Amino acid sequence: MVPFARGSATVGLGISLAWRHVLVRVSLFLAGLLAVFSVGIAIATKGRLATQLPTMVALGAAWLFGVTLAFGGSLRAIAHDEDEGVLALVRMRAVPEAYYALGRAGGLIVLLVVSVGGPTLVAALAATAVAKERFPVGKESLAALAYALAFAVVMGPVALAAVGSGTRAGGYLILVAILALPELAAPWTAALLPPGWHELTSIPAALDAIRAGVASPSTAGLSLVRAAAGLAAIVAASLAVVQARVRHIQRKANV
Repeated sequence: MVPFARGSATVGLGISLAWRHVLVRVSLFLAGLLAVFSVGIAIATKGRLATQLPTMVALGAAWLFGVTLAFGGSLRAIAHDEDEGVLALVRMRAVPEAYYALGRAGGLIVLLVVSVGGPTLVAALAATAVAKERFPVGKESLAALAYALAFAVVMGPVALAAVGSGTRAGGYLILVAILALPELAAPWTAALLPPGWHELTSIPAALDAIRAGVASPSTAGLSLVRAAAGLAAIVAASLAVVQARVRHIQRKANV
């Protein structure tokens, strides 16, 4: 129970630390407005957009508010924790670097689930309520929710690794490079992979494969598995980067 208790405590700490940034609060507020707006769209269109609405909301919430929240919540987070004594408290209580990294990233993930998954869930419920045929809408809603959750789980650690230390401009460029450059290079990198493995070319492509695989597991199930494995590797690498940076800071403090 001790490891679980430590993990829960560090996630709570991660939420409270990330919440202090204005971009996090603004993103959550705008996500709430999007949820309300999605209900209005579902009612106004009388179900004509019911099948597409959950996916549209998930994509919009992820790449508009989710990225902004992840950037704001992780911006120089490790450096600020060092300056404000958070890392000293972690060291004093003998909390392993892995627990700190998981807690900090976990806090971001929880907030991202709220900002991306929340509007998606509201849109899914609204679309299902007004749809004439609920089964297709329900299937697409599950796929959109899977996309939102996968986005949150991946973006939290990636953003923390990219902009958690260093300069604001440098961190922003690193984050953009991680998200955009592989997508731009996909026409060339896809040729280096086996046919049909395009989901491994970038994070956006892998997230799209998650959504498509949940919507149609019989035709895109293998793509979903490959995408999930690729995203898991990215999350693990991001957490390792955060741990390494914290370990470096702790060693400097002990010298």
